[in-house]
Amino acid sequence: MTTRTALVTGATGYVGSKLVGILARNGWGVKVLVRSAQKARRMPWASLITDCEEGCHPGHVYVVEGDANNAFDVEAALEGVSVAWYLLHSMGNEREFVEEERSMAQIFAGAVERAGTERIVFLGALAPLGEKSAHLESRREVGQILASSGALTVGLSAGLVIGERSSSFAMLRHLAERLPVIVAPSWMHNRITPISEKDLLYLLESAGSAPISESRLFDIGSAEEVSYVEMLTRYIDHFGLRRRAVWTAPIANARTAAWIIGLLTPVDRHLAEPLLSSMVHDTVVIERDFREVVGEPPGGLDDIDEAYAATASFIKPWRWRRIFAGVTGLVTAAATVGSAFTAVNSPWYRSLNQPAWKPPRWLFPVAWSFLYADIALMSALTLADIGEADPSDVSTDTATSDLTREESEFIAALAVNLGLNAAWPCVFFNRKNLPGAVVEGSLLATSSADLVRRVWRVNTGRGIALAPYALWTAYAATLTFGVVRRNR
Repeated sequence: MTTRTALVTGATGYVGSKLVGILARNGWGVKVLVRSAQKARRMPWASLITDCEEGCHPGHVYVVEGDANNAFDVEAALEGVSVAWYLLHSMGNEREFVEEERSMAQIFAGAVERAGTERIVFLGALAPLGEKSAHLESRREVGQILASSGALTVGLSAGLVIGERSSSFAMLRHLAERLPVIVAPSWMHNRITPISEKDLLYLLESAGSAPISESRLFDIGSAEEVSYVEMLTRYIDHFGLRRRAVWTAPIANARTAAWIIGLLTPVDRHLAEPLLSSMVHDTVVIERDFREVVGEPPGGLDDIDEAYAATASFIKPWRWRRIFAGVTGLVTAAATVGSAFTAVNSPWYRSLNQPAWKPPRWLFPVAWSFLYADIALMSALTLADIGEADPSDVSTDTATSDLTREESEFIAALAVNLGLNAAWPCVFFNRKNLPGAVVEGSLLATSSADLVRRVWRVNTGRGIALAPYALWTAYAATLTFGVVRRNR
């Protein structure tokens, strides 16, 4: 029996990494085109990697290190391949991702034609009902370019995927977990047809051998058609989270919403924007012809609650609340201790000769109230996101330990900062040690800058949001030095 040889592009991505293992278990010899062979060896199927230069054997994976934008690399990866799964997807600003997707598809189609690959399986997106979305129209154009290769092209158009590393699902679940009140744009009431990870993978694998005679796109999705708001509320109910009001906000465009999502969730705003642009119109399954070709997955199509239940092994819906409560407790303790020692109305403080550029007394409690809230929220969001990181993205062979160390280092940096924060009023007001207060204030300013750096590294938007804390502590250290100079 001749071994069926597959090529999976995007094999280290969310869908591709899972599809590789399924194909190998079902008797395919699998080649993967990846930019980093090192990252490939951190995938769940790493134990299946072997050298199959003289032919890929069933159940084995062969890594081809190369770039999908390089025609020679793509053609080398396609050598001996009968079916290629095209799971490449670009996410950037509108012009960038449209042009990059077009270019990658054209390179791939040319390589397929030269290699004589028989079939391409392409994962696209459901088309919106209404005005065109640049993001979704680009996916449709990619399918047309691939079909021009001459290979039988089977395109599967899917909506929101409910699964472990789905970016769309990550946006939804983190908003459900983290928002005290759900504030949704009016277009969050639009209708969608989601699909479970299990069903998507079954249909993708089936498309490699489905009895189809001509290239075409098929819509795929669950049997349910719902709104994004309904998916949020059902997620809350399924995992027993606190029910809350849903308000409609005048958020007119996807860019504004992407900025908010980028601040509140682990999903980068540059990735969120094209995803959100597809939400401004209904994106539902129109036809279900593919089900007639390959049948339904074992057990039938999952409904939304079944898809949510399948994610229970990796989702910890209460994790955010525990982290936020813990970080807020630390910040509140530091604020309480600092406030207890602060005595701006004491005769000693009033007797000090202070610089003319000292701010008015009323500004201090206002500024510190804002800054403590800022520290608590940005630090909790950052710590939560560090724990959400994909271990395969860690650039070492000890991903789990490194990830744990990063969490520990952030907690330690936050604790040191809050300790210095609470200690300064004691040194200045209680001990009346002005030189010591200068040293302590300088250490606090340095620690605050380091904390902002750590937050910035995880999420640029949060780093910008926390930057006023570093600026304020630097200003406070300078002000303390000015007081010391005038009161020797």
